[in-house]
Amino acid sequence: MTKTRNPKWTEDELILTLDAYLDMRTSDISASNPKIVALSETLNALRSADKVDDKFRNPNGVALKMHNFSQYDPSRTARGMNHGGRLDKVIWDRFEGKRAQLRKAADLIRSKLAQVSTL
Repeated sequence: MTKTRNPKWTEDELILTLDAYLDMRTSDISASNPKIVALSETLNALRSADKVDDKFRNPNGVALKMHNFSQYDPSRTARGMNHGGRLDKVIWDRFEGKRAQLRKAADLIRSKLAQVSTL
């Protein structure tokens, strides 16, 4: 039996994750954090049609992606994870120093998701 890989992270998923990371970067970034569990559920709802299995965007993967962002964060003294995707850096660079713009983009994604889930 061959294991299939989860789809690559999309820009929308990374925007939501970076927004949450910046809110939580001084908190416990772990799979047991309720905010990460909630983000995992949001990401699963965002891509439910592409869901591969129960490991898709699970809290462990979401926490790991947040640690990938920490490698670019100048406010962090820890090194962070350095095995993230190329798009992680693109999203970081796009929104670095533009917190309000990132929040607006994340809110727009959440709004669209809310509209779809009410249909």
